[in-house]
Amino acid sequence: MVQLFAWTHPWKLTGSVKDLPTLVVGLPEQSLLFPAPGASKAQVVAEAHSYQLYKDANLVVARMGPDGDGILLLNGEEIGFDEFANWLGHLRVGRNRDLWTVLAIPGAPAALPAEVVDVVEGPVLTTVEQVHKTPDGRLLAGVYETDQTGRVQFRPSNGGWMEFKTRDEGVWLEKLAEFLELLPLSEAGQAQVVQLFAWTRPWMVTGDAAGHSALVVGLPEQSVLFPGPGVSRAQVVAEAHSYQLYKYASLVVAGLAPDGNGIVLRDDVIDFESFAGLLKKRMVGRGNDLWTLLAIPGAPAALLAEVLDAVEGPVLATVEQVFKTPDGRLLAGV
Repeated sequence: MVQLFAWTHPWKLTGSVKDLPTLVVGLPEQSLLFPAPGASKAQVVAEAHSYQLYKDANLVVARMGPDGDGILLLNGEEIGFDEFANWLGHLRVGRNRDLWTVLAIPGAPAALPAEVVDVVEGPVLTTVEQVHKTPDGRLLAGVYETDQTGRVQFRPSNGGWMEFKTRDEGVWLEKLAEFLELLPLSEAGQAQVVQLFAWTRPWMVTGDAAGHSALVVGLPEQSVLFPGPGVSRAQVVAEAHSYQLYKYASLVVAGLAPDGNGIVLRDDVIDFESFAGLLKKRMVGRGNDLWTLLAIPGAPAALLAEVLDAVEGPVLATVEQVFKTPDGRLLAGV
């Protein structure tokens, strides 16, 4: 019956990720199934209609890649967690603050829900153990055990699910600041705490300008950081949260290209005009009384002229080097 049903209600190709043909099966209640590699059409449809779904939750069923840092697709290819999360956003999973996104992905590391929580609006529930489906389609988290006779049995666990919630960036920073105030840590110790914080609140691609893939990290007070090449996610977020910011100033942290004619991005260099356009797009300096502070060592006059045309208030730039004090203040000097 399932095989006959498969041909009358087939699953469809829903798109591609980086030119990889990706088969994603849409289920009711905005839920999704990423079929296992090599599954037949009949097997895929049988699995798609075997889960118990709920109105207050979007179920996402997928499999981890063998190395533990990607999601397997039907054709045997693997996509990264960021691409997987982007697909969930594209297919409108979790588009409601009261809607749970349930990741039924056995052995998913914390890096996966950290990516997903940035593209959905409600909380994310993921399993940290194995997943077992009951005959009536319910999903249980737990472990598979082998008894003395060699028989494999599933043992449910009460602590097999972990909850991740989206938070306003200000709340995250406030909680982190409170935590750091409670502990008399050294500067190195504080940096380590912020690095750990980085993995629970990752930065993400904010878009592109003039065809350049630009990673821009938004800070409070309409400030922005342009990470340079070769830095890790933890290093970027540690830097992003290390600056002292001010209510009446937008801080812009970036680096000049070696030839002095552009701004360095993680994977490219953009000219001053494109850089100024990015600042305008990010609403930097949108107020006549708001200063724009360019923490860009050796910034030439050509850069300052472009930025002045993109912001509304005055611009302050350094023509020397920039040094950051332990408490996050910026000093100009040589």
